[in-house]
Amino acid sequence: MCTSSRLSAWPSLILAAALASTPAGAQGSGWRFVAPDGARAWFAVMAGAHASGPGPLPYYRPRYAAPLPDSIGRTLERDASYEVLHFLPLYLPPGDARLVAATLRAAASGRVPARGQPTAFASAALADVLPRPDQRAVLAALAPVVERAAAALPPSPSLVAMQRRWDEAFAPRLAPYLEAQGLRSGVVLLSEALGPEGRIFTGRADDPADNLAAVAYLPPAADGDASLFALVRELCFPLVTRLASRGADDRSNREQQAWRASFGAVRCGAYLTKRALPELAEAYRQQWLSFARRSPTTDPLAFQEAFPIDPPLDHAIRTELARAVPPQRSGRGALHPALLSRQH
Repeated sequence: MCTSSRLSAWPSLILAAALASTPAGAQGSGWRFVAPDGARAWFAVMAGAHASGPGPLPYYRPRYAAPLPDSIGRTLERDASYEVLHFLPLYLPPGDARLVAATLRAAASGRVPARGQPTAFASAALADVLPRPDQRAVLAALAPVVERAAAALPPSPSLVAMQRRWDEAFAPRLAPYLEAQGLRSGVVLLSEALGPEGRIFTGRADDPADNLAAVAYLPPAADGDASLFALVRELCFPLVTRLASRGADDRSNREQQAWRASFGAVRCGAYLTKRALPELAEAYRQQWLSFARRSPTTDPLAFQEAFPIDPPLDHAIRTELARAVPPQRSGRGALHPALLSRQH
């Protein structure tokens, strides 16, 4: 799921704060992985609302849902304006739930903090999209809910192994694609409550480091590269959204466009992995079949049937990747140890 803000410098301030929160020695170019309590708690709240958006893939994992009054959940489902809430943690510097709650209360009151304050961008976004008194009341009601959800969170997971895996096995081989798409660097928010449908927020067009993404946290020891495969798909979203808009039928509805882009991003990730990380291509396909609750199979037609896209979009994706990504020989990378153990 993709959104962008090309008109404001505020996302750069968010990214700077995010990088400042990463461990010493982990900063620099590339994508940095963080799991702030504010994002984890907020996505758990949204999971409790049974909230979703356009597109075929689940936004959240119900098993990690935080308790939420039924009345709020029904309200979020009825009004598409609340879909902005799916992105709220991406509009904030990583922090605890007090930052999220302060943002909700500021937007509810209409008193948006001055530019440069940590909650300014997010508060302004919510206040702009949700201006009615009844919508502001919902924001105010959500503030104590996210605070309670944060108090019930388990300890933050260690991301050292995942960060190392990305830096050593994925990032070098994906570098040509990321450079071509203006996605050289950014911050990845990880949350147990997120489903297969992740988030990506592309910032200023002139700054290839001004990007944020959010994907499901799946423990590497048990699930191998699952979170990284989710990120690969999310990093395809800006390209696929751009290509899909070229061939979009003006008569097609928003839901159809969302399905096209969502499945297109999954297929793009498969093509990208096959070109840049061929030894992981099959693992990527199997993981996404699992995300879609499909039976494991090596039949390529089964993958295409699970994530169908129209031939023009398929051709456009392949053409763009062929231009941007030189094909790699299989064997230079390595399967995740968790996957190797399953093969014996």
